[in-house]
Amino acid sequence: NKFGLNADEQVFSDTFRIGPICCQQNEVTAEDQQSCLCIPGHVGDDCRACPKGQYQPERNQKVCFDCGPGRTTNASGSSNETDCKCEEGKVLSDTGTGCVCPEGSYEADTICSLCAQGQFQDAKDRDSCIGCGPGRTTNASGSSNETDCKCEEGKVLSDTGTSCVCPAGTSKLDSQCLLCAPGQYQDKREQTGCEPCPQGSKSASAGAVTR
Repeated sequence: NKFGLNADEQVFSDTFRIGPICCQQNEVTAEDQQSCLCIPGHVGDDCRACPKGQYQPERNQKVCFDCGPGRTTNASGSSNETDCKCEEGKVLSDTGTGCVCPEGSYEADTICSLCAQGQFQDAKDRDSCIGCGPGRTTNASGSSNETDCKCEEGKVLSDTGTSCVCPAGTSKLDSQCLLCAPGQYQDKREQTGCEPCPQGSKSASAGAVTR
């Protein structure tokens, strides 16, 4: 051989190698300095990287651990469970055991969708959204609080605060609020007609709320 050793000497040299050996990429030298171990995040005889969505915190292991439903890693070769993050569009549940749809959305077939305009959802992990109620809507989709529900243009909140109604100075026709014409007034909300001004007086413009 190239070192000038006979067969018996070569076996002895290989068995009792002196000094650390050279390890390959994704390997580290074992404590005995005579073998190589896979680094965390890599497994198997070939020290392959754990695929995306899996991790392995120990050295020289055979398999990787799954992150669990709804969670994944940013890349392959993860070595810690903390590398497991919720998939885009989901958040960690209150119990910290899984990933769920956040407030302002609902889940359908494992997919999170934003609540539509006019709806809201103030809790995580729900399969539907809550309607704002008659005459109320939100400025955009994805609302997470009932306070986002506002009266539609031209309407005001009722005295009970439970719905939106036509304001004073208007009359209700179907779902529309129409301004009282000049010469008429209405000092109450949610009325189906306007009152005529007293004889000899006339409102200067439409939408009068007093005589």
